[in-house]
Amino acid sequence: MLSTSTVFLFGPKQITLAETTGGTFREYIDTFDGYSFLYPKSWIQVRGAGADIFFRDPFFLDENMSVEISSPSSSKYMTVEDLGPPEKAAERVLQQYLTEFMSTRLGVRRTSNILSASSKVADDGKLYYEVEVNQTDYTNSHS
Repeated sequence: MLSTSTVFLFGPKQITLAETTGGTFREYIDTFDGYSFLYPKSWIQVRGAGADIFFRDPFFLDENMSVEISSPSSSKYMTVEDLGPPEKAAERVLQQYLTEFMSTRLGVRRTSNILSASSKVADDGKLYYEVEVNQTDYTNSHS
């Protein structure tokens, strides 16, 4: 069994994620996609994980975070508000994420709970949704 917490961010680029907490974090800046966030200094980057960026605790593999970006041109949604209120958007995107995950992972069952869903208007005047989920993976050892 593996349990993880994931943060999904919906909205325009130029995202800043997390607060400074006295030097225990490093800042990751993606100038190409226009976002940045803080992550624990002890975490390592995992390449080839399918996300735009993926970091994980090297000692507790169930602690990780990733950023996935969807292009507006590949979506029927014009704004983040088209997804509905934050809670509804969280349910919709989480269901899509679980469906895609399950189609590629035979013998693995994943359950998820939405921990929080909120919206905020950033300094650039644009609306963002932030969703945090807890995921638990169960591997079928009889496959």
